[in-house]
Amino acid sequence: MQHPIETAVGEKHIGTSGVIFTPVLPTSIPRYDRFVSAGGGVLIDAVPACTRLASKSEEIGAEWVHYPNPEGDTYFRHAQRQIVTQSNVRVPSTARWLLLAHDYLIELGRSKNLQIVEFEVYMHIVSKSLAACEVEYYFVDNRYRHPFWLHVARVQDLGLAAFETLDHLKAALMPEYWTHREYFPAHQPHDQASEKELIAIFRHGCADDMTSFGSMFPYGAQECRDHLRTLEGFVASGEPSSYRTATFARLWGSITRVRHINGYSLPGPRLDRNQGLAEFKNGQRPNFILRVLDILFLTLSRPKFDRITELWNGRVVFQRHWHVYFEELRSEWLRLAVLGLALFIVGGIAIVVRGPTPLVAAATSLASLSVISALALYERHSRWRFNTASDISSWIRSVESSRSGLLPLAIKFTMPQTTAMYSAFLLLMALLMLAADSLRESDSINSAMLLAAAFAPAIIVYLVLGVDTWNGTGDTSDQLVDAREPRFEELEV
Repeated sequence: MQHPIETAVGEKHIGTSGVIFTPVLPTSIPRYDRFVSAGGGVLIDAVPACTRLASKSEEIGAEWVHYPNPEGDTYFRHAQRQIVTQSNVRVPSTARWLLLAHDYLIELGRSKNLQIVEFEVYMHIVSKSLAACEVEYYFVDNRYRHPFWLHVARVQDLGLAAFETLDHLKAALMPEYWTHREYFPAHQPHDQASEKELIAIFRHGCADDMTSFGSMFPYGAQECRDHLRTLEGFVASGEPSSYRTATFARLWGSITRVRHINGYSLPGPRLDRNQGLAEFKNGQRPNFILRVLDILFLTLSRPKFDRITELWNGRVVFQRHWHVYFEELRSEWLRLAVLGLALFIVGGIAIVVRGPTPLVAAATSLASLSVISALALYERHSRWRFNTASDISSWIRSVESSRSGLLPLAIKFTMPQTTAMYSAFLLLMALLMLAADSLRESDSINSAMLLAAAFAPAIIVYLVLGVDTWNGTGDTSDQLVDAREPRFEELEV
């Protein structure tokens, strides 16, 4: 399910007869923010004789038709005037205000030399009284696939960014067009050309993902095959339906949003995931406290910072790459939890045998901190919490610092690793000092045991984690290979 952007209140325009107009976007419709009905209406305990119920649509009077949306929402349409609305036109005053507002818009459109009656219009009554009414609206151009308005609309009020050219504006408005088709699909005309184009886009995206590490397509190859199976199944059925229209529109909306972000068909587009990575990384400026923490963490957070920055470059979530990275992190955190537990046990034995010393106590405390932080991170970043791209995008935006970027997140991810390393180092020093004391006391057996135990942390680090882990889990910045370039070592002669 798509989540619309935060509703933006546009500039109001006062028309005749007390109607106030506000230009809006389809994504500003509070579709998922409305209260769920609690069923508090008057209950009826008898079914009238000869009651017949409409199955898909319901005619209201001689003008309006009531349609259901595949998700369960409903809307009304005036076929002759091409009005769609979610305002309850069963209320006579609501229907009158809508028709009055539409009459004014038609007159205004004709004054601008537009064939305005040919375009569909969304209208919604925000508030009304006996003397005035506030209406949100937008028109839809099906030929060029974008909404438009008859009043001047400030992009800031609409919730859009400022644009350089009309091509940039169209790129920003095309996702809004497909959102409109998804929200109001039951009456939409069948668009065979856009369906064929979308299927071709997914076929190309599947091939692009399989042959290019830096593919900018928002779906992986397997996801493309799954979507193609669905889309081609609709086409093979040969029957237009609201489910078919809404499905194609939702995927079109996803594709056009990513294209807008990447500057598709505009000057200087992003063609690879790592394009512009250096600029994005240099734009993150950590403060003094984060720099000190980074030093205390022995700069172990840098590889994770580089990897997360690479994945978030362009602020587009490619969930297949994030899922791989999260699997690597969860595997590392589990191994670090095992290592921390082993260090805690070794420290506890040393305390029992030789008594508590500052170094052993500090090492044991750090080991317990490593275990707790590793298990906490593992639980908070489990697979079910980051199952979709929307989940990942919402999470990364909530933890990203406006100034320091992603370094605070990288430092947090490195805490189990850093505390385990400090614990192993302190425990090694403590055991070597205990071994030296035993040698001075001529206790050769205890000395040998302590010397063996002194190297236990290093052995555990090497066996459990491996050498590459200390260089950062999953750091592939030096291993990026683009499959669009031939890799001759893989060819057979």
